[in-house]
Amino acid sequence: MKISDVAIQTDSVQPGWTIRDVFKECVKRQVPVLPYCDASGRLVGRLALRHILRVSSIPDYAIRNAHLLGDIGVHPDFGEDHFKKVLDQPVEDFILKDNVVVGPHSSVQKVLTLMEKSGRNHALLMDEGTYCGVITRMAVVELILERLG
Repeated sequence: MKISDVAIQTDSVQPGWTIRDVFKECVKRQVPVLPYCDASGRLVGRLALRHILRVSSIPDYAIRNAHLLGDIGVHPDFGEDHFKKVLDQPVEDFILKDNVVVGPHSSVQKVLTLMEKSGRNHALLMDEGTYCGVITRMAVVELILERLG
């Protein structure tokens, strides 16, 4: 099984993108993360949906007291107006520098092991410094099922 067979092709985030652009590409491609490349095209980080939503919209006190939250939002600042502001923010404030990177010849076991070690459900596929796509845990499972039924 070739791990490169399950890479999901996405655009890489570039300087000048907004969170709206990231959300649109992630939804379009059904991936939780996109690579961030600088103006020269060099991979320098990633934009993760979980991180963006956590930093922009989930205060620490809410996480500590999540078991106390009811079904109705308790903070009026997290309505549509809040998310309109989030969507217009530049991506640079949300870049994560720690990437799980694999090559096109990496084994399925290596990819899954790196995902598990990092606590992530994705890895970025790179081939000789060129971004090739996102590999998700779901795509790996799909590959296993395609090959082995």
